[in-house]
Amino acid sequence: MINLGQLQHIAVTDPHLYEVLKQLVTSQNKLNNYHGIDTSGVVKAPAAIGSLTVTATNGRFIATIIDKSPVNKGINYFVEYDTSASFLTAVQVALGPSRVFDKFLGSATYFFRGYSSYPLSSTSPKVLSTPVSLAGGGAIAGPGQPVNQGSGTSTLPGKGFGDDSNQPPGEFPGFRRGRDFGL
Repeated sequence: MINLGQLQHIAVTDPHLYEVLKQLVTSQNKLNNYHGIDTSGVVKAPAAIGSLTVTATNGRFIATIIDKSPVNKGINYFVEYDTSASFLTAVQVALGPSRVFDKFLGSATYFFRGYSSYPLSSTSPKVLSTPVSLAGGGAIAGPGQPVNQGSGTSTLPGKGFGDDSNQPPGEFPGFRRGRDFGL
């Protein structure tokens, strides 16, 4: 957030300029808050979501995030699922502002966790689902779990938008230094 502490001497020497600057700072701070960003420093991560409940029938999984904590516009929710409780190969699903995930995954057993993040913040603490693991049921095995590609600027699961402001193309696990584009 931007503050007016540095401008106190202007309030004495030029009150009109101070009023204009005060309005600009107030407007910028409201805009930052509205979008969940802070141009003067690190954006604080949101609080942990309240809960993540998952149900499954005939291979269809529905995960519902409950989040009663105060949040700003710009909040994004994520669900991750994995066949292992370690979440080392988790598949991240960016839900945006939605709090419901609905997908056919087949009869396999999956572990789920959820969290939230603002575009410029780190992620909230991860919350495991209730129940912790769940079998899809039904007779259809479903697709195999894809190879994890990370999300945002990170090549690791559980990072939401990522910790860095950018990701060099050569470090993206699905990009082989131009060979994918015939270069």
